[in-house]
Amino acid sequence: MAEKKGELEKFYSKLESMVASEQAKKVIADKDKMIDVIRALQVLMNDHYGDMESLQLNEPQLAKHREQVSQLMAKRPKLLEGLSRLCVEIYKVQADACFCKHQLEAVNKVHSYLLYFVTGNFHNLSDSSLEFCLALSRIEFLFNDFVKPMLSNWYEKHDSIEGCRHAVTASIGFTYNMLYRNNPEIYKVLSGLMVAAPVIPYLQSPILHVQTQALVLIAFALDETKASMFGSAREAMEFLVNCLSEALDSVKRRAEGYHVSELTICLNRLALNDANKRLFVQLRLLPVLRRMCTGDRDDDVVSALDILCTLSHLAENRPLIEQQFLDILAKLFTSSQPNSKTGGLLRNYCSMQGLDRNLGGRVSAAGVKAAQRTPELACFIEAFKRLHADAAPEAVSPDPPRRPQRQPSPPPQQSPRQSPVDDAPEMDASFTTWDFVLEDNKKKVIGSGGFGKVFQAITDRHQFVAVKVIKPLMQMTPEAQRKIFEMERRALELLSTVRHRNVVRFLRAEEQSGKYFIFCELLSGCTIEQLMTRRGTPIDEDGIRKFIGQTCSALSHLHGLARPILHRDIKSSNLMLTYSGTVKLIDFGFAREIATSQMVTHQQCGTPHFMAPEILTAEDAVVYTAKT
Repeated sequence: MAEKKGELEKFYSKLESMVASEQAKKVIADKDKMIDVIRALQVLMNDHYGDMESLQLNEPQLAKHREQVSQLMAKRPKLLEGLSRLCVEIYKVQADACFCKHQLEAVNKVHSYLLYFVTGNFHNLSDSSLEFCLALSRIEFLFNDFVKPMLSNWYEKHDSIEGCRHAVTASIGFTYNMLYRNNPEIYKVLSGLMVAAPVIPYLQSPILHVQTQALVLIAFALDETKASMFGSAREAMEFLVNCLSEALDSVKRRAEGYHVSELTICLNRLALNDANKRLFVQLRLLPVLRRMCTGDRDDDVVSALDILCTLSHLAENRPLIEQQFLDILAKLFTSSQPNSKTGGLLRNYCSMQGLDRNLGGRVSAAGVKAAQRTPELACFIEAFKRLHADAAPEAVSPDPPRRPQRQPSPPPQQSPRQSPVDDAPEMDASFTTWDFVLEDNKKKVIGSGGFGKVFQAITDRHQFVAVKVIKPLMQMTPEAQRKIFEMERRALELLSTVRHRNVVRFLRAEEQSGKYFIFCELLSGCTIEQLMTRRGTPIDEDGIRKFIGQTCSALSHLHGLARPILHRDIKSSNLMLTYSGTVKLIDFGFAREIATSQMVTHQQCGTPHFMAPEILTAEDAVVYTAKT
């Protein structure tokens, strides 16, 4: 291996000297130099990157070898810049000619081959290591001066001119490989460059392979709020479903170049579009997911649950999912074996809880029946009965931040279940004017906190709202006051799209004449802390169970979002009990969105008597997770 690495290092050094960035114009103007570079790139593709047969390696060995080839290239930014500059310069010459201009006939074919081998190697290497993808994302001129203009300009020619088609497919390929890595640095660069925009027309490509590549890139590039753009490519989606089925049967877990993990992530994102939720059922995705759920790979089971949960958000899909999956889901729900992918029991996984909620609690109910036939699961049955004694709202699945659909009525033979999704009338945040409600000629105060008072107000949309006025403290500088406002505003931005019956609904924030105002849903009732103070006696177990059940439902929803939100200050004074008996989680001043399963900070926040022990005892870095 060391010998091969040394050989590859020498090869890269030689190639780097041939394609130095400043020599790009000279190279593409000299036919002999271009042929030398093409031969070198051909060696890279066929001999160094290679395949199992040529290198006499098995699949894991080949993957490790290719990763090393890719990582070594990533350590040579000058080589990457030189190859990228060749693409830019060739495109400048061929942008309109498309390898067909008569006076360029002598170099057209060479240009076409050179572009093919550069972009083809980029496609291969981006599939093999994160390091290469990161290195390529730092060469922004490759995307600004080649990929984006080329995709826009050559759409009309990609199906008729081979050179254009190769450049299009390879460039889309290495771009979606980079996005698939789900790396924040890569995503920030590529989303900032808006690489998805010129790809959208290719959803209508007459070439299925190109249409599919475009669909995969768009699914990885666009966030959940733009799910409506994932449609209009039925044939490509059918192709992806068939690829997943074939990849599950393959030793390499690949089909048509796509890996099972790529396909499942892509299909789940595409299913965010409601039209696609219907389409995937029609395209027989459910039998493929059933195979994954009953297989012996933990990662396949989790991926299938994620897709099923997304599909179940459409009411018309639920009967079919229940019919085909209830027995499997019940078995998975009661399993006492931790899933290696999630690190815990599947019944605690957000997508399993979401499926249970969307199917009206029938997954967990079927799980209890299954567990009754297994003596060692008696403790599970007992815990389930305690948790469901008062029909506390179930956990909500990780739905993207958008207005959820109302849940269908339960079957007649079952008692009505209370949906945790907020079914209150939509509040209008687009009001232009508002005023305080007066009581005895004074502003009506409905609450107060460390940073200000909360008043009742009415808007020009004839809706009553709560408005929090952040008060300046004498010792507080304008900068400090703005910092508090920004903290509150960030919380507002996180929650403005959250819809859950146990989470207060935030509307907007604004600044007027140096004063700061936060608007949210008006609640009538008192906090749990106020209730305890007024009663003077402990709350009974039934009441505690109901309050905690609703609080857990709110937290499960926030933690299960596509971009999870941690409240970080759960306490009785931040739980509002309305006159109808609904608990509402309020005061999100310390809330933060997390990109992974945890966030690390050097600052404690919360209220001491309510903080998790691991937060109180943290000496340096403070780690916040859904558990804390």
